[in-house]
Amino acid sequence: MERSWVSAQQRRDSVSLDSLLAPEFLLAEGVNGAPVPRDQYLAGVLHTTNEDTIRIQDLHVVHHGDSATVNSRFICTVVRDGQSTVTYEFRTTDLWVHRRGRWLAARRAMVVHPD
Repeated sequence: MERSWVSAQQRRDSVSLDSLLAPEFLLAEGVNGAPVPRDQYLAGVLHTTNEDTIRIQDLHVVHHGDSATVNSRFICTVVRDGQSTVTYEFRTTDLWVHRRGRWLAARRAMVVHPD
């Protein structure tokens, strides 16, 4: 699930991303953790940033019936506006829900790991 999400994000594959995210998907990131709704998240991923590489490490999954919590560490190399390259490390917690035979991402919380 996580690797499919990363692959779709890197390819800017809107169809795959759409099929992986629950309608109520919310992203909480940054210092204030302000919620980013699904449509705003998709617009950012598809049109703003370009991750050259995303590595997933320290993946831990806990199932809770029809849901699962995934904790991981993402190391991303990002190119913005075709100019600067920056590497970020995030700690993530994702909530996946199982509906109609599919796993969908309902929530993601991301915190930048300090250098």
